[in-house]
Amino acid sequence: MPAAIVLTPATLAWSPLFAGYYTYLGLNVAKFRVKTGYMLGERSEGSVKADPDSDLGKKVVKDPAEAKEAERQLQIATRAHGNFSENVPLAMLLIGFAELNGAPTWLVHSAYAVLFSVRVAHVELGLKGKGAVAGGRLTGFLGSFGVMLLTSAYNFRLGLRALQAFVGQI
Repeated sequence: MPAAIVLTPATLAWSPLFAGYYTYLGLNVAKFRVKTGYMLGERSEGSVKADPDSDLGKKVVKDPAEAKEAERQLQIATRAHGNFSENVPLAMLLIGFAELNGAPTWLVHSAYAVLFSVRVAHVELGLKGKGAVAGGRLTGFLGSFGVMLLTSAYNFRLGLRALQAFVGQI
């Protein structure tokens, strides 16, 4: 069997790490949904709670203070999971496009390393920090958008050459 041609080795190397962290964030949401009984939403109008008589409903935390903390943790977990899923796919696509079109391997690995680091900082040092407004949130926000903007600019530069060549043929 001939060896497979790998077009995006850095993307292949980093994707399990991103997928693993995304899975961890999703499992956190599930854990706090069970603790609070909120199967949809969290403490807002339209939220759906598990039937208290169901097997799931019987696992809900009963102590009011513990329940309040679990609800706070659910809110943090859902935002951490949501923020990751809102930012990482586009950033990975942009980095992957750059790699596919010849970006230096060191640059691609650097972009993934920065992206992963700032996304973890956003959650672990930001959302989970005091009042969910610790410095990691700003780091995650600015870092993620920085990676996307820089990668977009790099891709634009590559695409501009192709566009100019195409327009020159018309």
